[in-house]
Amino acid sequence: MQEYAGIARRKCSEGKATWPGRKQAYRSYDSGAMSGDTVNVDNAPYAGQPLLQLVMQGGKTVAGQPMLVEAREYA
Repeated sequence: MQEYAGIARRKCSEGKATWPGRKQAYRSYDSGAMSGDTVNVDNAPYAGQPLLQLVMQGGKTVAGQPMLVEAREYA
C-alpha cells in the first residue's frame, strides 16, 4: 500500500525500501528518440513526459477514450 485515504503510507516489510505516496512514470527523449523511463514521486519536478493519466475516479470514467485513429497515431 502506498496511499490510503489520500495520505501517503510507508510499507514496513523487511528487506523492502519504498517511497510512500503516489508515483508517476516519466519518459525521456534524446534527439527525438526515447532514451528511457523513470519512476518518481508524483508532483516532484522532473524533466520528461508524464505517462500515467487519471482515467477513473470513484468508479466513473473521468476522461473519454481517444478515437482509434488518434490512438494509432500516438502509438
